[in-house]
Amino acid sequence: LIVTAAANPTLQKMLRSLDSRVRRARFIANLSERRWAEAVAEHREILEALAARNAADLRECLRRHLANKFRALRRRLTEIA
Repeated sequence: LIVTAAANPTLQKMLRSLDSRVRRARFIANLSERRWAEAVAEHREILEALAARNAADLRECLRRHLANKFRALRRRLTEIA
């Protein structure tokens, strides 16, 4: 929804391309109920920062969310291997 609201066709095309490549990783990273709850809370914070038009908070929320997702994915891949 964020990308759609941006009304940026180039960004939308890039996201579609990347999304198809990382969909499985996103799923694997959120398999635990704990991580899923954390991700939902992070998305809520992202939406709040967007609604407040607070770029600094949004940047931090997105950075933290992606870092947490990467850590969860790395942990899951280590468990699977």
